[in-house]
Parts: sequence; structure tokens; C-alpha cells
Amino acid sequence: MSNPIRELARMTTKSKQIDGMPFGGTAPDVNEVAGALAMRHPETQLKLDKHAYYLARLLYADDSSARARVKAGLLNVMLKAELDVSNTCLLRMINCAIIEIKSPIMRLNRNTGEQEIKPTSKVQLCKRLGIKGNKLPVKISEAYNQVLEQLYLWNSEAISHVRATMREDEAA
Repeated sequence: MSNPIRELARMTTKSKQIDGMPFGGTAPDVNEVAGALAMRHPETQLKLDKHAYYLARLLYADDSSARARVKAGLLNVMLKAELDVSNTCLLRMINCAIIEIKSPIMRLNRNTGEQEIKPTSKVQLCKRLGIKGNKLPVKISEAYNQVLEQLYLWNSEAISHVRATMREDEAA
């Protein structure tokens, strides 16, 4: 199923360049994404979680100002899980997880024959996080798995929220 936030990009009108030619690409306007995410859920009448809101703005509208809000939410998750990670390492983990969410590498599961997301190798994680050698410390590995799990959760919340609001708009 397609991503509703990317579908929103195709529906929005693109602005023109100075010479009158339209812009290329499918990046949605930041305000369009923010408006779709700020709407109340049609069935529950609840608004989207603020960290999921800012993650969606960061992922789909290239709104870099939302990065600080996502980092604050992840710091809260780290404190609850009692994982101690430096700010620099956490920012690198966020960047690495965002790369993994934006363009996941798919593979076939040998047992079921279905597609699944291929996890990033420990060597690749060491390169992206700036760790010398190919040994990923256990503490960093646990923290990265926690970050990735939380970002996937917030991303799926945002997608399902926008999908429900778009369904409601089409019905009206």
C-alpha cells in the first residue's frame, strides 16, 4: 500500500520558480503535511502524538527544525529504558535510523517467501555511527534497537493517522 503522506505530495499544487517553470520532485509543502498531521482522527477524535507529528515532518517534509523535538522524545524513551547514551551518539543513531526508515532494504524471508526489511549490518552501523573497528558495543546496539523501534512506531502512527483523515476527507 502506498504512503499517504507521499500521496499528499502529488495532490498539492506546486509553486513556480522565478522563470515560471514548475519545480520538480514530489516533496510536499511543509504546511500541507503539518495540516494533515494536525487534524483530529475521525473515529477517536484524538490528535496525533507530538513526537510522531514531528517525526513525520522530519521524514516527509524535510523540516529540519523538527529534529530537536524528535531527539527530545527519544531522550525521554532512553531515560525510561535506563540506557545512557551521549547526545552526539544519539543524534548519529537518529540519522542512521531515519536513513533506514526512508529507504529500507528489502529481502525475501527464506522460510515464508515474503518480503521483509533487512536490518542494517553491525559493520555498516559502526561506519555510520563513527565507531572505529567492526565491533558494535552491546550498550550502543541496545540503544540503537530502542531508537529504531520507537521511530518505526511513531512513523506507523503518523501514516495510519493521515490515512484515516484522508479517508474521512474523501467521504465528505
